[in-house]
Amino acid sequence: MNTPKTRQPRRYHLNPNIPNRPDGVWRAGICNNKYIPCIARLLTYWPIVEDAMIGILSDLLGTKSGGQGEPARQIFRSIASNQARRKIMLSLLERTRLNRSKDSYYDEILNEFDKLNGKRNDYSHGLWYTHGSGAVYLSEESIDDHHWLEARPVKLEEIEDILTRMENLWAKITVRHNRSLLPKLLSSHDKHPAAP
Repeated sequence: MNTPKTRQPRRYHLNPNIPNRPDGVWRAGICNNKYIPCIARLLTYWPIVEDAMIGILSDLLGTKSGGQGEPARQIFRSIASNQARRKIMLSLLERTRLNRSKDSYYDEILNEFDKLNGKRNDYSHGLWYTHGSGAVYLSEESIDDHHWLEARPVKLEEIEDILTRMENLWAKITVRHNRSLLPKLLSSHDKHPAAP
């Protein structure tokens, strides 16, 4: 005997808790000059973090540092999705004998990489709007009708915090083989990676 469904299928509905949008002039995109350099820095810094993650993949593959013919870069760059990259690295970390002695440092790096990738995707694929007052709003769920009504205000501090977390992740990856350097690198005003 078939039991009836207890849950209704998901259908469109406008969120009844939408905050009142301020009246006034709205412009598409980020039109507040305080935000623009921070967003630009965040979006251009993320590929630097991704590139550093190649070192994590290399470690998990068991490649010796500076080894000749190391395929980690080609493997990493051949995988287009960061979720797939993380899944592969997590599988290598958790399911290979080679990595059984790796501590939680690698788990922390992979978890933060996943979280920050999600935020970066929200920022780079969401739709931004600027109110005449200078307040900046982000619509992350642009697949929905009337998504702009659910756009949320984004404070500059939020973006700066995400950028700091990216810089800290890069530092953590960079000093993974000599972790005693991490406090010094994190407290440094110049955490940014040098050009190759």
